[in-house]
Amino acid sequence: MAGNKSRLTHVEWKIVLLMAAVQFVNILDFMMVMPLGEDIAKAMVFSSSDIGYLGGSYTAAACIAGLVTSLFLDRFDRRRALSVALLGLVTTTALGGLTENLWQLIVTRVFAGFCGGPAAALAISCVADNVHESRRGRALGVVMGSFSMASILGVPIGLELALLGSWRIPFLAVAGLGVTIVLGVISVLPPQRAHIDKATQTSFKVGKAFWNILNVLKYPGALGGLYIALFTMLTMFMIIPNIATYVQHNIAFPREYMSLLYLIGGGLSFISMGIAGRMVDRFGSTPVTSITTICVGIVLYLCFINYTFLALPVLVLFPLFMLFSSARMVSNGTILSKITPARERAGYMSLVSAVQHLAGAFGAFFSSMILSNDDRGYFVGMDKVTTIAIALSLLLPFIMLSVEKKVNQHRALAAPASTPPDPVGIMKH
Repeated sequence: MAGNKSRLTHVEWKIVLLMAAVQFVNILDFMMVMPLGEDIAKAMVFSSSDIGYLGGSYTAAACIAGLVTSLFLDRFDRRRALSVALLGLVTTTALGGLTENLWQLIVTRVFAGFCGGPAAALAISCVADNVHESRRGRALGVVMGSFSMASILGVPIGLELALLGSWRIPFLAVAGLGVTIVLGVISVLPPQRAHIDKATQTSFKVGKAFWNILNVLKYPGALGGLYIALFTMLTMFMIIPNIATYVQHNIAFPREYMSLLYLIGGGLSFISMGIAGRMVDRFGSTPVTSITTICVGIVLYLCFINYTFLALPVLVLFPLFMLFSSARMVSNGTILSKITPARERAGYMSLVSAVQHLAGAFGAFFSSMILSNDDRGYFVGMDKVTTIAIALSLLLPFIMLSVEKKVNQHRALAAPASTPPDPVGIMKH
C-alpha cells in the first residue's frame, strides 16, 4: 500500500513543493524586515532599539488572525482560503514598500500579519492532509526548508537590493514573487475539501465555533502542543529581531557582508532540516528537540553573553544558530501535525499559529523594552535578554516528552489492526 512506502509519491511531492513555495514567500515576507531593520531605521530616522516593534506588530496581528480564523477555517476549501490569504499578504507587503515613516510601516505590517498567519496554518494543513504520517516528518522537513531557502536566497538578495537601491525594493520584489505563488496555488493545487464533513457544513455560529475550538484542546497533547509553540517562539523572538543590529553595532560586523551571514546560515539550516525530518521519522520528536535546544543555548551563550572572536566568530555562530533552530522547527511541526484529525487540523494549526505569533510579539516587544543604545550606538542589555531566553527554552524537551508520549499512546489505542490508509485528499494514480 502507499502508506507503507518510505518515499513521497508524485502527487505528494507536487503538493509539498507548492506548499514549500507558499511558505517561502510567507517566511521571506516576515524575515526580510529584521535584517533590513538598520537600513530602515537610518532612512526613516528612528532608534535601532525600536526595530523589535516592526517584528512584534506583524506577529501580534498574526496572533489575532490565528485566533479568529481558528473558529471557521476548517469550513472552507483550503485552496480558496489560501489564495485569499496570500493575495492579502502580497498586497500589504507592496504597500509597506511605499510608506514614509515608522508608524505607516507598522500599520502595513499589521495587515500583513493578519494574512500571513492563516496562510502558514493552511499550508501546513494541506501537507498534513495529503501526506501519510509515516512520511510526514520528511515532507514537513521539505516545507520548513523554505525557512532555509529564504535565508539562502531571499534575505541575501534583499540585502543586496537594498544596498544597490533602497530598503523599499525588497518589499516590492517579494510582493511580485508572491503574485506568482498565488497563481500557482490557484492553477496547480487541487480542491482541498475532503476534510469538510456534514458538521462543518451547517450554519455558522460564533458560540458553537468557539466551543468546537475548546473541544480540540481535549485531544491528548493538544494543550502541551500550544506550550511548545509558545516557548519556542518566545525564546527565538527575544533574539531574532535584534541579531542584525547587534552584530553590526556590538561586534562590528560589516554591513556589506550581512548577506553572506544569511547565505551560510540558510545553507546549513537547509541541510539540517532534511536530516532532522528523517531523524524525527526514525527516533521521534523528543530526542531531536532535546539535542537542538541544548545546542541553541550553547550558541546563544557564546554569541551574546560571552562572545570572543578568536574562539568562534559570528560568521560561524550565527549559521549554527540557524541550523539548530531550523532542525527544532521540523521536530515541533511534526508532532503538532499529529495531534488532531484532518477535519479539525486547520483550526488547531491556526490556534498554534496564534500562540506562536503572540509569543513572538511578546518576545520582540519584551526585548525592545529591555534593550537600549548607548552613546556609541552599542546595544545594551543583550546579555540579560539572552539569559532569559536560554532559561525558558530548557523547558521545551520536558514538554515535548510529555506531548509525544500522550500522542503516541492515543494513536496506538485508536489505530485499527490493519495498516492505516493514506490520508484524505491524496489522488490515486
